[in-house]
Amino acid sequence: MEEFEHGGSVKTNKNILGGGLLLKFGLFLILSTTIFSFSVATPLHAQVTVNNVIVTFLPTKRPIQNVLVGNSSENPAYVLAHVEVILNPGEQGDKVEPSKDILVSPKTFSIEPYGERAVRMLLRKVPTEKEKVYRVLFTPQDRGFGQEVKETVSGRTASIRVLTGMGVLVFVQPKNPLGHLKWKRTKNKITFTNVGNVHVELGEGKMCVNEDCKEAPRKRVYAGQTYEIPVKADRKIEYLMRTGSLAGFEAVELPALEGESIDGEFIPGKRVAD
Repeated sequence: MEEFEHGGSVKTNKNILGGGLLLKFGLFLILSTTIFSFSVATPLHAQVTVNNVIVTFLPTKRPIQNVLVGNSSENPAYVLAHVEVILNPGEQGDKVEPSKDILVSPKTFSIEPYGERAVRMLLRKVPTEKEKVYRVLFTPQDRGFGQEVKETVSGRTASIRVLTGMGVLVFVQPKNPLGHLKWKRTKNKITFTNVGNVHVELGEGKMCVNEDCKEAPRKRVYAGQTYEIPVKADRKIEYLMRTGSLAGFEAVELPALEGESIDGEFIPGKRVAD
Protein backbone atom coordinates (compact mmCIF):
# COMPACT_ATOMS: atom_id res chain seq x y z
CA MET A 1 0.00 0.00 0.00
CA GLU A 2 1.37 3.40 -1.00
CA GLU A 3 1.71 5.92 1.78
CA PHE A 4 1.58 9.67 1.29
CA GLU A 5 3.56 10.87 4.26
CA HIS A 6 5.29 9.22 7.16
CA GLY A 7 6.35 12.26 9.18
CA GLY A 8 9.67 12.44 10.99
CA SER A 9 11.62 9.91 12.97
CA VAL A 10 12.77 9.23 16.50
CA LYS A 11 16.28 7.88 16.93
CA THR A 12 17.85 6.23 19.95
CA ASN A 13 21.50 5.24 19.98
CA LYS A 14 22.89 2.72 22.46
CA ASN A 15 26.15 0.75 22.69
CA ILE A 16 26.00 -2.98 23.37
CA LEU A 17 29.30 -4.82 23.82
CA GLY A 18 31.05 -2.44 21.49
CA GLY A 19 28.25 -2.56 18.92
CA GLY A 20 25.80 0.13 17.91
CA LEU A 21 22.04 0.03 18.23
CA LEU A 22 20.06 2.34 15.94
CA LEU A 23 16.35 2.72 16.51
CA LYS A 24 14.31 4.57 13.88
CA PHE A 25 10.56 5.03 13.80
CA GLY A 26 8.43 6.01 10.81
CA LEU A 27 5.51 3.98 9.59
CA PHE A 28 8.27 1.39 9.41
CA LEU A 29 10.87 0.56 12.04
CA ILE A 30 14.33 -0.75 11.20
CA LEU A 31 16.60 -1.76 14.04
CA SER A 32 20.17 -2.97 13.44
CA THR A 33 22.84 -4.13 15.88
CA THR A 34 26.35 -5.15 14.87
CA ILE A 35 28.76 -6.99 17.20
CA PHE A 36 32.33 -6.60 15.88
CA SER A 37 35.17 -9.08 16.26
CA PHE A 38 37.65 -10.75 13.91
CA SER A 39 35.98 -13.42 11.80
CA VAL A 40 33.17 -13.94 9.26
CA ALA A 41 29.84 -12.28 9.97
CA THR A 42 26.79 -14.46 10.63
CA PRO A 43 23.44 -12.70 10.09
CA LEU A 44 20.60 -13.21 12.55
CA HIS A 45 17.18 -11.95 11.51
CA ALA A 46 13.92 -11.27 13.34
CA GLN A 47 11.29 -9.51 11.25
CA VAL A 48 7.92 -8.32 12.54
CA THR A 49 5.00 -7.86 10.13
CA VAL A 50 1.37 -6.73 10.45
CA ASN A 51 -1.60 -7.68 8.30
CA ASN A 52 -2.96 -4.13 8.20
CA VAL A 53 -0.88 -0.94 8.35
CA ILE A 54 -3.93 1.36 8.60
CA VAL A 55 -6.75 0.96 11.13
CA THR A 56 -9.81 3.20 11.52
CA PHE A 57 -12.11 3.47 14.52
CA LEU A 58 -15.61 4.62 13.55
CA PRO A 59 -18.02 6.21 16.06
CA THR A 60 -20.82 3.82 14.98
CA LYS A 61 -18.77 0.66 15.50
CA ARG A 62 -17.42 -1.21 18.52
CA PRO A 63 -14.22 0.44 19.83
CA ILE A 64 -12.19 -2.72 19.20
CA GLN A 65 -9.83 -3.60 16.36
CA ASN A 66 -7.66 -6.68 15.92
CA VAL A 67 -4.44 -6.99 13.94
CA LEU A 68 -2.26 -9.99 13.25
CA VAL A 69 1.39 -9.49 14.12
CA GLY A 70 3.66 -11.97 12.41
CA ASN A 71 7.26 -13.11 12.48
CA SER A 72 8.58 -13.80 8.99
CA SER A 73 12.00 -15.01 10.12
CA GLU A 74 13.50 -18.29 11.32
CA ASN A 75 14.25 -16.82 14.76
CA PRO A 76 11.84 -16.08 17.62
CA ALA A 77 10.63 -12.48 17.83
CA TYR A 78 10.17 -10.66 21.15
CA VAL A 79 7.87 -7.68 20.64
CA LEU A 80 6.87 -4.59 22.63
CA ALA A 81 3.79 -2.56 21.63
CA HIS A 82 3.85 1.20 22.11
CA VAL A 83 1.13 3.80 21.39
CA GLU A 84 1.80 7.42 20.51
CA VAL A 85 -0.50 10.22 19.39
CA ILE A 86 0.61 12.30 16.39
CA LEU A 87 0.02 15.93 17.27
CA ASN A 88 0.75 17.34 13.80
CA PRO A 89 -0.29 14.70 11.26
CA GLY A 90 0.77 15.38 7.68
CA GLU A 91 3.38 17.98 8.59
CA GLN A 92 7.14 17.73 8.30
CA GLY A 93 8.74 16.45 11.48
CA ASP A 94 6.42 14.40 13.66
CA LYS A 95 5.41 15.82 17.02
CA VAL A 96 4.35 12.82 19.07
CA GLU A 97 3.78 11.91 22.67
CA PRO A 98 2.94 8.63 24.45
CA SER A 99 -0.77 7.99 24.75
CA LYS A 100 -3.08 5.84 26.85
CA ASP A 101 -6.10 6.49 24.63
CA ILE A 102 -5.64 3.08 22.99
CA LEU A 103 -5.05 -0.06 25.05
CA VAL A 104 -3.02 -2.75 23.28
CA SER A 105 -3.28 -6.32 24.55
CA PRO A 106 -0.93 -8.03 24.94
CA LYS A 107 1.61 -5.27 25.24
CA THR A 108 4.63 -7.59 25.27
CA PHE A 109 4.71 -10.98 23.61
CA SER A 110 6.83 -13.45 21.69
CA ILE A 111 6.19 -14.99 18.28
CA GLU A 112 7.62 -18.29 17.14
CA PRO A 113 9.52 -18.47 13.83
CA TYR A 114 7.12 -17.93 10.91
CA GLY A 115 4.25 -17.63 13.39
CA GLU A 116 1.72 -14.92 14.12
CA ARG A 117 -0.14 -13.50 17.09
CA ALA A 118 -3.51 -11.72 17.31
CA VAL A 119 -3.25 -8.37 19.08
CA ARG A 120 -6.27 -6.37 20.21
CA MET A 121 -6.59 -2.59 20.23
CA LEU A 122 -9.23 -1.09 22.52
CA LEU A 123 -10.16 2.57 22.10
CA ARG A 124 -10.61 4.22 25.48
CA LYS A 125 -11.53 7.72 24.39
CA VAL A 126 -13.51 9.01 21.38
CA PRO A 127 -12.61 12.55 20.25
CA THR A 128 -15.47 15.04 20.28
CA GLU A 129 -14.29 17.74 17.86
CA LYS A 130 -12.07 16.28 15.14
CA GLU A 131 -10.27 13.13 14.05
CA LYS A 132 -7.20 12.08 16.02
CA VAL A 133 -4.27 10.18 14.59
CA TYR A 134 -2.15 7.61 16.44
CA ARG A 135 0.67 5.23 15.68
CA VAL A 136 0.96 1.82 17.29
CA LEU A 137 4.54 0.56 17.07
CA PHE A 138 5.43 -3.10 17.31
CA THR A 139 9.10 -2.95 18.25
CA PRO A 140 11.40 -6.01 18.28
CA GLN A 141 13.38 -6.35 21.51
CA ASP A 142 16.88 -7.59 22.24
CA ARG A 143 15.58 -10.33 24.56
CA GLY A 144 16.62 -13.86 23.78
CA PHE A 145 19.86 -12.90 22.08
CA GLY A 146 22.03 -12.53 25.18
CA GLN A 147 23.55 -16.02 25.06
CA GLU A 148 24.17 -15.77 21.36
CA VAL A 149 26.01 -12.47 21.81
CA LYS A 150 28.18 -13.90 24.60
CA GLU A 151 29.22 -16.94 22.57
CA THR A 152 29.83 -14.87 19.47
CA VAL A 153 32.09 -12.38 21.23
CA SER A 154 34.07 -15.00 23.15
CA GLY A 155 34.55 -17.01 19.96
CA ARG A 156 35.96 -13.96 18.19
CA THR A 157 33.43 -14.03 15.39
CA ALA A 158 31.26 -11.25 14.02
CA SER A 159 27.49 -11.37 14.28
CA ILE A 160 25.04 -9.03 12.59
CA ARG A 161 21.51 -8.90 13.95
CA VAL A 162 18.79 -7.23 11.92
CA LEU A 163 15.51 -6.66 13.78
CA THR A 164 12.67 -5.19 11.72
CA GLY A 165 9.46 -3.90 13.28
CA MET A 166 6.30 -2.29 11.96
CA GLY A 167 3.92 0.51 12.84
CA VAL A 168 0.16 0.77 12.39
CA LEU A 169 -1.37 4.15 11.54
CA VAL A 170 -4.62 4.56 13.48
CA PHE A 171 -7.39 7.04 12.64
CA VAL A 172 -10.06 7.72 15.28
CA GLN A 173 -13.06 9.56 13.88
CA PRO A 174 -15.07 11.98 16.07
CA LYS A 175 -18.67 11.42 17.16
CA ASN A 176 -20.05 13.36 14.18
CA PRO A 177 -17.58 12.96 11.28
CA LEU A 178 -17.82 15.49 8.45
CA GLY A 179 -15.77 15.38 5.27
CA HIS A 180 -15.50 18.79 3.59
CA LEU A 181 -12.60 19.92 1.40
CA LYS A 182 -12.63 23.36 -0.23
CA TRP A 183 -10.34 24.36 -3.08
CA LYS A 184 -9.40 27.58 -4.86
CA ARG A 185 -7.59 27.96 -8.19
CA THR A 186 -5.54 31.03 -8.96
CA LYS A 187 -3.05 31.76 -11.73
CA ASN A 188 -0.27 29.28 -10.87
CA LYS A 189 -1.57 27.15 -8.02
CA ILE A 190 -4.48 25.40 -6.41
CA THR A 191 -5.08 25.54 -2.66
CA PHE A 192 -6.98 22.84 -0.77
CA THR A 193 -8.40 23.62 2.69
CA ASN A 194 -9.98 20.96 4.89
CA VAL A 195 -12.86 22.63 6.74
CA GLY A 196 -14.29 19.30 7.95
CA ASN A 197 -13.28 17.28 10.99
CA VAL A 198 -11.79 14.17 9.31
CA HIS A 199 -9.00 13.84 6.76
CA VAL A 200 -9.66 13.87 3.02
CA GLU A 201 -7.45 11.73 0.82
CA LEU A 202 -6.31 12.98 -2.57
CA GLY A 203 -5.68 9.69 -4.33
CA GLU A 204 -4.75 9.01 -7.93
CA GLY A 205 -4.80 12.19 -9.97
CA LYS A 206 -3.60 13.85 -13.15
CA MET A 207 -3.15 17.38 -14.52
CA CYS A 208 -3.93 17.62 -18.24
CA VAL A 209 -3.91 19.92 -21.26
CA ASN A 210 -5.69 17.94 -23.97
CA GLU A 211 -3.78 14.62 -24.06
CA ASP A 212 -0.69 15.96 -22.31
CA CYS A 213 -1.06 14.72 -18.72
CA LYS A 214 1.16 14.80 -15.67
CA GLU A 215 0.65 12.88 -12.45
CA ALA A 216 -0.85 14.89 -9.61
CA PRO A 217 0.66 14.44 -6.14
CA ARG A 218 -1.12 12.24 -3.61
CA LYS A 219 -1.83 13.63 -0.18
CA ARG A 220 -3.89 13.31 2.96
CA VAL A 221 -5.24 16.71 3.94
CA TYR A 222 -6.06 16.60 7.64
CA ALA A 223 -8.78 18.55 9.42
CA GLY A 224 -7.92 22.25 9.63
CA GLN A 225 -4.94 21.97 7.26
CA THR A 226 -4.16 23.63 3.92
CA TYR A 227 -2.27 22.09 1.01
CA GLU A 228 -1.03 23.85 -2.14
CA ILE A 229 -0.10 22.41 -5.55
CA PRO A 230 1.69 24.48 -8.21
CA VAL A 231 -0.14 24.04 -11.52
CA LYS A 232 -0.52 26.09 -14.69
CA ALA A 233 -3.87 27.72 -15.30
CA ASP A 234 -4.56 25.86 -18.57
CA ARG A 235 -4.38 22.40 -16.97
CA LYS A 236 -7.52 20.76 -15.66
CA ILE A 237 -7.09 18.42 -12.72
CA GLU A 238 -8.80 15.08 -12.19
CA TYR A 239 -8.59 13.49 -8.74
CA LEU A 240 -9.97 10.49 -6.93
CA MET A 241 -10.97 11.74 -3.48
CA ARG A 242 -12.42 10.16 -0.38
CA THR A 243 -13.16 11.01 3.22
CA GLY A 244 -11.23 8.87 5.69
CA SER A 245 -9.48 5.60 4.87
CA LEU A 246 -12.55 3.34 4.53
CA ALA A 247 -14.85 5.22 2.15
CA GLY A 248 -14.84 4.60 -1.58
CA PHE A 249 -13.07 7.03 -3.90
CA GLU A 250 -15.10 9.54 -5.92
CA ALA A 251 -13.93 11.14 -9.18
CA VAL A 252 -13.63 14.93 -8.95
CA GLU A 253 -12.71 17.28 -11.82
CA LEU A 254 -11.21 20.70 -11.19
CA PRO A 255 -11.58 22.66 -14.45
CA ALA A 256 -8.88 24.75 -16.08
CA LEU A 257 -8.77 28.35 -14.93
CA GLU A 258 -10.68 30.96 -16.93
CA GLY A 259 -10.53 34.34 -15.33
CA GLU A 260 -8.83 35.37 -12.08
CA SER A 261 -9.89 32.46 -9.86
CA ILE A 262 -12.30 29.59 -9.41
CA ASP A 263 -13.62 27.99 -6.23
CA GLY A 264 -15.07 24.60 -5.47
CA GLU A 265 -15.53 22.01 -2.77
CA PHE A 266 -15.67 18.27 -2.20
CA ILE A 267 -18.28 16.77 0.08
CA PRO A 268 -18.84 13.00 -0.14
CA GLY A 269 -21.61 12.46 -2.66
CA LYS A 270 -21.54 16.10 -3.79
CA ARG A 271 -18.96 18.08 -5.77
CA VAL A 272 -19.46 21.79 -6.43
CA ALA A 273 -17.51 24.22 -8.62
CA ASP A 274 -18.46 27.91 -8.89
